[in-house]
Amino acid sequence: MRYALIALALTLAGCASSGTGNSAGITYTMVGNLNIGSATRDADVHCKKYGKVAQLHETGNLMASFNCVAP
Repeated sequence: MRYALIALALTLAGCASSGTGNSAGITYTMVGNLNIGSATRDADVHCKKYGKVAQLHETGNLMASFNCVAP
């Protein structure tokens, strides 16, 4: 059981690196509670392309949505 949880955590940890977004924000799918920090960092990188910072908008059903807002 312990190894299954570790495997799940490692699987989810890599899922926040790609998402669907534009200058207004980005949404990542397959985001669990274990890697919301990773999704936040990735969203910040995305938003910085537009001179903005990421702001968490919504989470649920293994997804996290961020708005890109002025710093």
